[in-house]
Amino acid sequence: MPYPIEKFGSSAPRERYVDPREIIISPEFNYRDMKSEATRKHIEWLKSSIKVKGVTEACAVRIEGGKMLCVDGECRITATIELFHEGFSIDYGDGVQGPPKVKVHEVKGSPADYIMYAMTANSGSTPSKIEFGNAAQRLQALGVPEEVIIKQIPSHLHLEGAAGKRYIDDAIELYSAPKEVHMALQEGEGGTKVSEGLALHAVRESKAKPVQAMDVIRREVAKAKAANKPVARRPKAEAEAGLRGAIKKLLKGVKEKDLRSAEFEYIEVDRALLLGIYEMLTPSKQ
Repeated sequence: MPYPIEKFGSSAPRERYVDPREIIISPEFNYRDMKSEATRKHIEWLKSSIKVKGVTEACAVRIEGGKMLCVDGECRITATIELFHEGFSIDYGDGVQGPPKVKVHEVKGSPADYIMYAMTANSGSTPSKIEFGNAAQRLQALGVPEEVIIKQIPSHLHLEGAAGKRYIDDAIELYSAPKEVHMALQEGEGGTKVSEGLALHAVRESKAKPVQAMDVIRREVAKAKAANKPVARRPKAEAEAGLRGAIKKLLKGVKEKDLRSAEFEYIEVDRALLLGIYEMLTPSKQ
């Protein structure tokens, strides 16, 4: 029989432990790809941790019609329920067994607020670029300004300005790509990893020419295998063209006389543009 949930009321504390089966996962605000390899690995790690320590991080929920809907914590909720189905349970009292309870707290706001809360509140698992693109596209549809969306980019990437805009555009383009491209990014193609740069190049080439994105990826994967490389990356000529374009943008803000003058040892440049060039020259970002 279902375990009765601990009701929220006007006098209820802001945090409490509840049966995770009573929290509804709403795809409207939860943008995670729960089937991706990275997410599944994270859930398995959570399960091993929960067996020892329980759920230590509170999940965020919103209350609608007396029901709890998940805003943040989908992986933690999924992990506890999977543990229960795998035979791991706790005693709720009166002979009732259930999954480990999760701590929740209520948040209130607009649909955009809920999405942004989840984007920045994730603990232990940073959203993939595809997942970020999913969330960013939803925020755009809700009329959220670009400068606000930029602030939701994972902080460890240190992106803002032009670099932040490019990250958002690339992420949305990746999210909008065919599912086969998503699978190639997550699982590789024919035993070879596929870089984000190649996936984006393939999508863009498929828009400009009568060719399928996956055909472009398979072509580059074949080249990588022939060269005994573990990762297939975008073609060098395309990467160099992008680098030349970025350098031209950087130089637009620089005066030739300042470059040639011996008076100045240093000159100021746009940090975001310089960061973009750095990323292009960093193999892990290609």
